[in-house]
Amino acid sequence: MVQRDALYRPLCNSLGVRLLRLECDGGTETLRATLLPTRLDQAPQYHALSYCWGTASASAVIYVNEYALSITPNLAQALLVLKQNSAIVEASTPGFLNIWIDQICIDQTNLEERGQQVSLMKEIYSTAVRTVIWLGTDEGFAESGFALCRSIHAIFLRENPNAHSLTQLPWRPFDEQEHLARGLPGLEDSSWKHLGTLFQSPWFRRLWIFQEVVLSPEDPIVLCGRWSCSWERLSWSACWLWNYGYFDHGIVPISVSAANSILEVTKTDATWDVGALVHMSHGYFKATDARDKIYGLLGMRDTASNQVENSVPVNYCLSPHRVYRDATWHIMSSTKSLAVLSTSLCRTEGIFDPYRCFGRQWYWNNPVSWTPNFDYFVSSNDLTDLRVMSTAGQGHSISTLDYRPSYRAAKSMVADVSRMCTPDDRDNLFVKGLRVDTVRECLEINTPRGLSLQVLKFPTWPFRSMLSANRVYISENSHLGRWRLALHYLYSYLTALRRPAVLRMWEKTIEYHGHSDVEDTARSFLCTTSAGVTAEYKPVDDTSLADMCAYMLDLYHVWGPRRQDASLKRSLEFLEERAENGEPERYRLAMEQACVIRRFFITKKGHLGIGSTGLRAGDTVCVLFGGGVPFILRAEKNHWLLIGNAYISGLMEGQAVHAWNQDSGLEPESFEIH
Repeated sequence: MVQRDALYRPLCNSLGVRLLRLECDGGTETLRATLLPTRLDQAPQYHALSYCWGTASASAVIYVNEYALSITPNLAQALLVLKQNSAIVEASTPGFLNIWIDQICIDQTNLEERGQQVSLMKEIYSTAVRTVIWLGTDEGFAESGFALCRSIHAIFLRENPNAHSLTQLPWRPFDEQEHLARGLPGLEDSSWKHLGTLFQSPWFRRLWIFQEVVLSPEDPIVLCGRWSCSWERLSWSACWLWNYGYFDHGIVPISVSAANSILEVTKTDATWDVGALVHMSHGYFKATDARDKIYGLLGMRDTASNQVENSVPVNYCLSPHRVYRDATWHIMSSTKSLAVLSTSLCRTEGIFDPYRCFGRQWYWNNPVSWTPNFDYFVSSNDLTDLRVMSTAGQGHSISTLDYRPSYRAAKSMVADVSRMCTPDDRDNLFVKGLRVDTVRECLEINTPRGLSLQVLKFPTWPFRSMLSANRVYISENSHLGRWRLALHYLYSYLTALRRPAVLRMWEKTIEYHGHSDVEDTARSFLCTTSAGVTAEYKPVDDTSLADMCAYMLDLYHVWGPRRQDASLKRSLEFLEERAENGEPERYRLAMEQACVIRRFFITKKGHLGIGSTGLRAGDTVCVLFGGGVPFILRAEKNHWLLIGNAYISGLMEGQAVHAWNQDSGLEPESFEIH
């Protein structure tokens, strides 16, 4: 009898892999295969499998070299379908299918081998004939779902014959008349539910699918049971549904955005650096091992410009904190920007807000304040963006993580990467910058939509977990959907008993700026509460000011002012004067986008800002070189803690750097951040 040790003998060299040679016949459900050690540069034709391990234990069996190897049931089901329908993937050798599967071809008990094989993922998937995607078993929905997908793809091709990237697809709200005119089934048709079920496969939440799909030399095949569809057809259909408002209308689940993200990477001429990939994936996509939030993206790195292999070696003996720290160092070094520090940060006095961070317990005790947690879902605007940068002399462009063009707090001052750490201690960050101001007072923000995401007092907080299910698609026609809708109305009623925080923010602003020009104060308030952009990420303008005035006026019609002093009276008169033709909903959307899970604050110099939920009175406002936005730091004995980033009206266009250049008394200093 073959022993496991004989099955997993050490691989020959750095290009060594194992391939599974699956015996394909329809006569039996017993899985039999041979494990073939080989080199990637000498390997026979093979396919690479992309699938979910599943939550169940390894209770199924495949006989590999006559050894009974335990595998997860989901993998066993995938192999059984491939065994009985090998023609689907065009097996090159009759009766056999060569396939690479991480669960079998890697010795999962050997951390060193696991790290070495993960570092080869780019080569493994790009050398395969194509990637085979397994969504799971079919329970009567795959045939109908894929058929609807074909119809949608045909409409996409007819309406957008020259579309080669997402930017060429128009954005439109859902229109039921247009929907029916295209010949698509009515929304009550079961095929929509079946298509939604396809997209709800756990496969769409896996971080690894980025490289498994992107690196496939030929168009991947998508399998659900014995039914199949091309990835090209499925992904473009998902993008069409997203852009034409089918998700916003509750018709398809949010998982269609996964296909959007992957298509955005594959259908662009630019290569992607690690920072851009982390930004793209850290919200929706999940990894069982927290370290894979970085390792799972390295296969798509831009090797022309970044030496990620040396900066972030794949090593599963390292803690998640160490992996994230090294990745953060690499991103800062390659971009000379602090943009990565403006993502994923939600420090609250050493504890992380559980309603913003869906991360792992290891991170709650993370000793390093500046290392982002890439392993959680963030629902608010993180003040960063993806930008395509031309690379001089190398003939290609790179999509990289950076600040929005309008965020220029540090102006042209870049981070001095060479002096940001010492070789012996990379936990401490040394950054130059300007100490600009101090937080004087802060207020919680409870925008209408943000109420379901923030820490509220009893009796409203128990409803939050039941209502935050908008991250998971629930049909409102289902029993669960109707219960959720009822809870939503009850929750809205209970939270409506609280005076909206935006009114308190406005009144506090007027209190501090009572003798200032009301229009200047209103514009500052608008810029702060919207982070300077509309819901479509366009700069705010006079129309946005009218929208804000109309929104505030609507609130005052319900709640009324709490006091009747002269400054507040002047502000109400201004709101009435400027609210004409304003659309409150536009401002509400922009405010939600910027303010959810943030605190509004006023500094000692009168600046208005929004920042991390962890900030408090007495914290220091700094403009750090390399940062497009200001940062909030907190003094701790002989070092600083990074509390988070901030949008502060009056500091976003390099005013602090300009004041330093004008000898205003500001002087650069080095901040040691732990």
